[in-house]
Amino acid sequence: MGNGLSNEQFAVISGSIKLGEALIKDHSEIADLYNDINIPTIVEELDIQTEYGVTEKMAREGVQKAISGHNGSFELDSYVGLIHKKERERLGREHRQENSREVGREAYKKKLGVHGRTTEQHSEDGLKGGLKGGLKGVIARGQTPWVRGRIPEIEYAYTLTFLPEFQRGVSRVSNELIALELNIEYHGCEEVRTAVSVRNNLYRYRKSLENRV
Repeated sequence: MGNGLSNEQFAVISGSIKLGEALIKDHSEIADLYNDINIPTIVEELDIQTEYGVTEKMAREGVQKAISGHNGSFELDSYVGLIHKKERERLGREHRQENSREVGREAYKKKLGVHGRTTEQHSEDGLKGGLKGGLKGVIARGQTPWVRGRIPEIEYAYTLTFLPEFQRGVSRVSNELIALELNIEYHGCEEVRTAVSVRNNLYRYRKSLENRV
C-alpha cells in the first residue's frame, strides 16, 4: 500500500472506521457505558465480536471510532462521534487511572527483563538527560506531552513494537496501529498520536536506550 500499511492492516483500519459508524446507529448506549467502563469491557458486554463477526482488535477500534468519530481519512466519509472531545478527555483520564490492560503489563514486564531497569530508573534518566526542559517546550508549543505515569506512554509504545499484531512483514513496526492503540489507552480515544509522531518519538527513545548501555 502507498501509505506503508499491508493490505491486511489497511483492511483492519478501514473496517474499524466503518464499524464505528455502524455502532453509532446500532448501539448509541456506548456513550453511557463509557462513563463507567473502558473500551475492552464495552466490547465484551455488547458482544460486538459475535454480532458483527469481527476480531477483538477491530471491535475495540470500532468502539473507539464510535466514541470519537472519524476525520475523513482513508477515503471514507467523516462522521461525528458519540461523545464530545472534552468529555472524552475527562473519561479517558479516569479510565487510565483505574486500569491498564494485561497485555500491556505483560509485554512491559518482559522488556524490563531485557533492559534490567525499572520505570522509575528510566524516568530518572530521562529527567537527568534534559527531557524536563523538552517537556516544557512541548507544552509551550501547544502540543500534547507523552504521558509519564505508572507505565509511561513512550515505554508502552516501545513494548508494542515487539508484538506481532503491531508489526508488518519481518520486524517492521506499524506506527499507524501503535498510534491507534495509544489514542485508546492514553488519550480517551482522541486522535492525538499519529504514525509520524510515534515514529519520531520511538526513534529518540531507542537512541536514549543505546546511550544507557
